[in-house]
Amino acid sequence: MKHIAASSKKRALIFLAVAFVQFAVQTSALLKGTEYIVSALTFDDAYYYFQTAWNLKMLGVSTFDGINATNGVQLLWFGVIFLLAQIAQTKINLLVLSLGTCFFFNAASHLVIWKLSETVDRPVLGVYMSSVWFLLTFGSEFYSTGMENSLHAFIFWIAIWQTTAFLSETGPRKKNQRFILLTLILVLNVWARLDAAIFSVILYVYCLLHLDIRRNLKYVIVSVLLALAGLIIQLVVFYQLGGSWLPVSSLVKQSWSHWGNIVGLTATRLLVVLLLLPVLEIIIHRYAGQKTRLRGIWYSLLAGVMLHVIATGGVSAYDKFLWYLSPAFVFLALTLAMSADGLSRILSNIVPAARRMIPAAFALAFIALAVFLFQVRWTMSIPVYKLGYHSALWISENVPPDARLASWNAGILGYFSGRTVINLDGLINGTDYYRQVVSGPKSWMTYVKEQNVDYVIDYSRNYVTTPEFPIIRTFVLTGRPNEVVMWQVAGDKQEPYRQIEFAGQ
Repeated sequence: MKHIAASSKKRALIFLAVAFVQFAVQTSALLKGTEYIVSALTFDDAYYYFQTAWNLKMLGVSTFDGINATNGVQLLWFGVIFLLAQIAQTKINLLVLSLGTCFFFNAASHLVIWKLSETVDRPVLGVYMSSVWFLLTFGSEFYSTGMENSLHAFIFWIAIWQTTAFLSETGPRKKNQRFILLTLILVLNVWARLDAAIFSVILYVYCLLHLDIRRNLKYVIVSVLLALAGLIIQLVVFYQLGGSWLPVSSLVKQSWSHWGNIVGLTATRLLVVLLLLPVLEIIIHRYAGQKTRLRGIWYSLLAGVMLHVIATGGVSAYDKFLWYLSPAFVFLALTLAMSADGLSRILSNIVPAARRMIPAAFALAFIALAVFLFQVRWTMSIPVYKLGYHSALWISENVPPDARLASWNAGILGYFSGRTVINLDGLINGTDYYRQVVSGPKSWMTYVKEQNVDYVIDYSRNYVTTPEFPIIRTFVLTGRPNEVVMWQVAGDKQEPYRQIEFAGQ
């Protein structure tokens, strides 16, 4: 028993070391300065959170533009950002703290993976899961964006661990306590992303099937009441923030949905997911003889992924913005890890030394690939975001403080310009904009005139509607084709056209 405990502590130290190294290296990227953070790490939508939380701190109202109250956020991450804003002295401080928090959740997930592997008594499986997760969070851009996906993935890993712990528990009292704890975690999962309710419901029902409801009716009732309370709190907070029971961003995305997209966007993704079924069944369960609690959980998550694909199939944005898909990425990490573990078990029956060699080789290969990709990303940036950052700084120095601007991509421009910037895609607007413009008869040009907007400014992109206003400025990076265009809303004052050039890469 002492030997087992000592081995578990050694494994914990290894996972802790991996987490610490990842956190330290990722955080070191923040030392490269604000321009690098904006152009290489974050996405424009992240600044919807930062600006709204900052305004809630400074103005006492949840608003992005300083005019219209909004609830176009995911509740839990917005709450974290708001708490960080309380200790941040400047917007740059808030940006750095938010990214550091994302990196913390990325790293902390390795410790949850360790606990999960210990719960199922499969330490080698933990090595595979941690290796894949290291690649996804360290070597890719999905988990350094400043969005809610790092927090969501961390909670989702905890949900899988606690589901496994609940199923493994034999003591009646502890099993009931685990069930209540799991309920709270599944509530947090929904607070992290509203559409993740699909996964929470599936895992909850799956656990109910493994609980003697008649004998434990009291705990089931408490659990249901906790889940309902969590949902009510979430909806009430949304209503208090922005005047609608659902976040306005959710309402807008529903308006983007087209039934014609469902077949096109769903069919191929469902096919890929369904192909996992025979692969896992053949490699892991039939030949490798793996019998763990994770098998049933994996099938539950598979059902969740398929339902999530179908539910979001009509929203074309889900095909572009991968930060929406944290549960799918966690599922992918779990699937690859289980497949690799199954294959190594099969090979170890032929070559006994493979049992130790394959996990070590797998971990080294994935870590090496992650480090290589990180080094590549270290020297890269997104030119349009760099241009947006410089354009915002120019606005802060040259546009009157009381001027109003509007933009479809308002995040970076609004956060760093220090000016009122009204968002035009509706995701971080008030519900009036959704009712009047997004789903109503009013045009956005009529709306900006009613809001006394002086300038419309945006990246020159094919999905940005060209205003019927005169262009007065364009901002460009030397040697780059991208540009930011500034239009003057029709009025008495006309300014001469100017092109403003910033240093390129």
